[in-house]
Amino acid sequence: MNFKDEKKKFEYEKLFAYEMELTKLRWTVFAALFSVSLIIPGIVLRGDIKSLESWAKYATAFGFLVYLTATYHYFWLHRISHRIRDRLVEIEKNEGIDIITTVRKRPGGGFLKPYFHWAIWILGAAYLYLTFLIVGKVFFLYYIGSLILSILILAVLYNIIIPAFQKEKKKNKG
Repeated sequence: MNFKDEKKKFEYEKLFAYEMELTKLRWTVFAALFSVSLIIPGIVLRGDIKSLESWAKYATAFGFLVYLTATYHYFWLHRISHRIRDRLVEIEKNEGIDIITTVRKRPGGGFLKPYFHWAIWILGAAYLYLTFLIVGKVFFLYYIGSLILSILILAVLYNIIIPAFQKEKKKNKG
């Protein structure tokens, strides 16, 4: 790689290495949490341990919650990776090289291009359906309603508390 500016070369190499490590972390954490999300209900639903049968609903619901956590974590790190890649592409355009730009081109023809996210959403839909079948309609509706309510409360608190802290920091600096 021929860079015009040594500082840009250093920044590019560090960002490139950071993005690669972030991608490894994203996949490792997703795979681990997804495995755990399947293992938890799998142990309880196995049927060998009679004392755990009453916990099947709760274990399955908790497994689905772990899956949601894995998915959230995956997309959170994915968004950060995209920001880093955008900066790498910006450096490439300024320096006249094409590495990330070439790698970003997706296979597929026409309007349909494959994305791994589709697999995550399909797995999630299948997991959601199986959770519904195992835990039953009433428990499922209470569970999903509680999750949605919790997410909404956290979102509201996040939008109230974070701006308040940012205003406080600005006051302290000014």
